[in-house]
Amino acid sequence: MTTSAHPALEARGITKRFASVTASDGIDFDVRRGEIHGLIGENGAGKSTLMNIFYGMLAPDAGTVLVDGEPVVFHNCGDAMRAGIGMVFQHYLLVERFTVAQNVLLGKEPARGPLVDAKVASRTVAVLARQYGFSVDPSSVVETLGVGARQQVELLRVLSRAPGIVILDEPTAALSPSEADGLFEIMGRLRASGCAVIFITHKLKEVTRVCDRITVLRRGRICGTVQRARADTDALAALMVGDLPSVELAPAPAPKAQLVLDVVDVHVSGSHASAGLRGLSLRANAGEIVGVAGVEGNGQLELAEAIFGLRPLTSGCITVDGHDITHATVTERRRQRI
Repeated sequence: MTTSAHPALEARGITKRFASVTASDGIDFDVRRGEIHGLIGENGAGKSTLMNIFYGMLAPDAGTVLVDGEPVVFHNCGDAMRAGIGMVFQHYLLVERFTVAQNVLLGKEPARGPLVDAKVASRTVAVLARQYGFSVDPSSVVETLGVGARQQVELLRVLSRAPGIVILDEPTAALSPSEADGLFEIMGRLRASGCAVIFITHKLKEVTRVCDRITVLRRGRICGTVQRARADTDALAALMVGDLPSVELAPAPAPKAQLVLDVVDVHVSGSHASAGLRGLSLRANAGEIVGVAGVEGNGQLELAEAIFGLRPLTSGCITVDGHDITHATVTERRRQRI
């Protein structure tokens, strides 16, 4: 990790209120060049509010933002970008019908006379992708890409402006473990190149793996900052949520199960980068909550749409309270209280 007289980006006494809610309460936070600083906290802890202030999307009610030791006032995202700050949002800001190159260079396309020089744009993005070890094809259309590849495009879009400070907002939320490993390698390259990286996440194992420092936010306040060498996931969890009382619950008697929803050997075609459904079966009983988990793009949307009647089945059947609704319309399914 490199050192400098001043942090690359710093918040001093940042306060932000929304009506009666204080989202940021006198926050002091900084990140140095050549460092990955993790920021963790529950939903609503104030992480996004602070990052939006850093990126010019919100103005603080009190406090100061400093870049390389100099106070700055950002009126918009453009001001933050000109100050060398780039941000990768959890929900990607990509035009799905554009190519990778068009998305990465949107607003700064190389021109040949009055027209965009597509060949130069493609070469420029290919060079940038190789520089960071990305595998995306500049000519690919974004809507055909998987989640991991789309994130690479979003990162390239930010890195094409050569920011010295990179904010990553929940970047692993929709990634598989192998895709997350690839992202961590990229973060390591950014750190080695002298970038200051802020890594926002809920996943404690990730921050203890890749971050140099870890700061915990709770209810708009900083609860503590620790070096990675001293980080303990149990202690970090306690800082995030506070001490929880031990609760002992007597097991409730299991009610007699009444089958409500029965999805049997369902096949549904996917869309674009989604896997669709291949022989999925699922049951939900009355009084039961059934969770469906998985990385984004692996059929969750298709399952929901198939049950609700928005997407046809190629095979299989769905019944509700014993009634076959496989070919029922949305209106008919609503009558079945779906």
